[in-house]
Amino acid sequence: MSFKPTIPSEPQILMAYQQLQPLNGVFNDLSVKELVRFSQWTRFDPRLGELWLSALDRQWRNLAPLPMRQENLAQANPAVMGVLLDQYQSVLCPRRERRLFRLWSATVLDGVARAQNESFFIGVQGFASQRAREDAERPFRSFKKWGFFGRDVFQNKFLLKQKTNQKTGIALAERRQILVDLIKEKERIAVQDYIEACGGFISRRVAQKDLRSEKKLKCIGNTRAQFYVRKSTWSRERDSS
Repeated sequence: MSFKPTIPSEPQILMAYQQLQPLNGVFNDLSVKELVRFSQWTRFDPRLGELWLSALDRQWRNLAPLPMRQENLAQANPAVMGVLLDQYQSVLCPRRERRLFRLWSATVLDGVARAQNESFFIGVQGFASQRAREDAERPFRSFKKWGFFGRDVFQNKFLLKQKTNQKTGIALAERRQILVDLIKEKERIAVQDYIEACGGFISRRVAQKDLRSEKKLKCIGNTRAQFYVRKSTWSRERDSS
């Protein structure tokens, strides 16, 4: 069940930044209470979400999941933790450790109920803005699963793409659903359309690979200006010409 979240003050947000960032190149380990409290504050500052996931990456292997679970269940909206842990698993968790992390996070999230279909971010986007409508109409899986509207990935897009051209901040299953929805909306899809539908968190190479492998689409053209159309639409146009 969702309760009204406590809005952190500006000094509190600055304090969280200081604790999540290194001091003289050295990171401080956060307590369970601090990690859980800061997780709730990510709803007010997307950048705080990036820093929080980095802190989790450094610490989760040495954290007992039961105290995390107990502390999180006492928060205004425990489902926030579900969004963050799902994103860590999809974006940052090393492949060799994903099975172990799934077991760890399953314990932390045991008994956590979904939110009641609400915007994840509070006071970040303008009311009825284009971005707010996109969040509600095409939420990413990590948000939708936990009862939120949202399309952010808590990881720097530039760094994701610099690590490798194949790196993506969105899991394949989630990209698949985004593409299915896009095919329903558009008869003609450019590579950039798909990248934008994914919030800019995939590289052009990954976008092209996904589009080429989609059986419902036909590629038209051989240059950067190429686009994709539904095969059913392409067949009708060809037959009528």
